[in-house]
Amino acid sequence: MTEMNRRDNPFDELAAQYDAWSGGLVVGLIPADSPWGRRYSQKAVQGHPIYSAAAFYRPDETIHLAASAGLDLRDAYSCLLASPEAIDAAAQPRQGIAPNAGFVAMRFTKHFTGESLRATTG
Repeated sequence: MTEMNRRDNPFDELAAQYDAWSGGLVVGLIPADSPWGRRYSQKAVQGHPIYSAAAFYRPDETIHLAASAGLDLRDAYSCLLASPEAIDAAAQPRQGIAPNAGFVAMRFTKHFTGESLRATTG
C-alpha cells in the first residue's frame, strides 16, 4: 500500500513499478469535491495528524495524473453516496464515478492498445 501525499504527480513512481503488479493499480480516493472530502480537508486545515498529511484530489484530476504517467482507467466504483450526516450503511456501491460519492475506487492499467474506460458518471 502506498499513500498519495502531496507531490507533483504521485502516479509517476507507481507507474515505474508497474511490472510488479498483477491486474493493475487500485486507487482508493476520498474525492476533494465531495461532502466527505470537504469534511476531511477542513480537518486537515485544523491540524488533524492524519488528514493534514493527506492530499485530496477530484476524480478527474486523479484520472489526468494517472494518464500523464501512462495509466488508463479501467474500472471505477463509488460508495458513501450520502453526506457524512446522512450516511446509509445499507447503501450498495455503484459502478462508475458517482457525483458527490465519499469514496471512489479506481483501477488503472498501463497504456495498451484498445479502448480505456473514460470517466463514467451516473
